[in-house]
Amino acid sequence: MKTIMLSCVLFWLSTTVLSAQEGFKITGNAMNLPDGKVVLIEQGLQGIDTLGGADMVNGKFTIEGNVDHPCVGILLVAGVKGPVPVMLENTEFEVTIGVTETLVEGGEAQQVYNQYSEVMQECMRGFKKLENEYKEAAIAQNQMKMNILQKELLKNQEEVKAKELEWIKSNANHFVTAYVIYCNMVKGMPSEEVFERFKLLDRNVHTSFYGRVIATCLLEQAKVAVGAVAPDFSLVTPEGNLISLSDIKGKVKLIDFWASWCKPCRQENKNVVSIYKKYHDKGFEIFGVSMDKDKEKWMKAIQDDGLIWHHGSDLQGLNNSSVARQYFVRAIPHTLLLDENNRIVAKNLRGEALKKKIAEMLKE
Repeated sequence: MKTIMLSCVLFWLSTTVLSAQEGFKITGNAMNLPDGKVVLIEQGLQGIDTLGGADMVNGKFTIEGNVDHPCVGILLVAGVKGPVPVMLENTEFEVTIGVTETLVEGGEAQQVYNQYSEVMQECMRGFKKLENEYKEAAIAQNQMKMNILQKELLKNQEEVKAKELEWIKSNANHFVTAYVIYCNMVKGMPSEEVFERFKLLDRNVHTSFYGRVIATCLLEQAKVAVGAVAPDFSLVTPEGNLISLSDIKGKVKLIDFWASWCKPCRQENKNVVSIYKKYHDKGFEIFGVSMDKDKEKWMKAIQDDGLIWHHGSDLQGLNNSSVARQYFVRAIPHTLLLDENNRIVAKNLRGEALKKKIAEMLKE
C-alpha cells in the first residue's frame, strides 16, 4: 500500500513539474501607468497571431500561454509608447516597465537579446560622450579639437561595428539575431550593411520569420541599390502638374528627398544650389522630392532657398509617401545620383563629395 501511495505521489510531482514547463508565464510590473489592457502578439508568415492578454491593475499583469516554438513575442501595453519585445519560449518571464526603460528577464533566448542590448548601450554611451564633446568644441570654435574628436567618432563607429559583428557570429544560429538585424534594417541601416550581417547567419535562421522578412526586403532594396536603374515614379508639381523621373533629361541627375521642416536639408540646400548653378548648363538636373504635408510651407521653402529645379510631392509626409517606401527612405536628407540612363551611381553624397562626383561624371 505504501509503495502504491509513494508511486502516486511521485507521479503527481512529475506531472506537476512537466505541466509547469509546458507553457510560458509573463509577470509584469509597471510604474506610474494607468490601468489598461496588455496584449501579447506574434508576427508570423500568416499575419499577426494573438498569444494572450490581460488587464493591468495597479501596475501589475500576468499572461500565461503556450508556444510550440521559440519566437519573438510583442507586448503591447496601454500607456507605453512602442512595443516591448519578449524572446518568447515556454518559461517564466518578468517584465519591469520603468519611467525611462523596460527590462525583460527570463529564458535563454532573452539572455541572448539582453546581452546584445547591453553591448550596444555601452557603445552608445561612449558615442554620446564623444558627440557632446564635439558639440562643445564646435560652440567654442575649436577646430583642432573638432578634428581630433571627428577621428575618434569614426574610430568609435568602427569599434561598435566590430563588436556587433562579433556578437552576430557568436549567435549566428539564433532566431534572436535575425530579429536584431531586422530591427536595425527597419531603423534605416543601409542594405549593404544588412546583407553583410545577414550572410553571417546560419541557413536555418535564414528560414525563420525575420530571416525571410530580411531576405525579401533585401531583394526589394536591390532594386534601388547602387548599380540598379532607378524605378520610375510620378508626383505632382507645385503648379499642380504631373511629373515623372523619366520626364527629366540630363547627363547627370540627382533625386533629392527633403522637406521644409528638415534643418539638415535646408542647410545642405545652399551647397546644392551652388552645384546646380555651376553644372546645370553642362547637363546636371535635380528632382526634388518633398516629404512635406503642407503645400504652402513646401512652396515657401522652395522660394526662400532658391531651389530653381524640378519639384514634386504627394504631400503625404515621410512615413506615408509611396515614393519614400519605394526607395526605402526612412530619414532625410536622402539623395541618389543617377547617370543619363537613370542608373544609380552613388547615394547620400554631400558638399564637396557631391560636387567632385558630378564633375567626374560630366568629365570636367
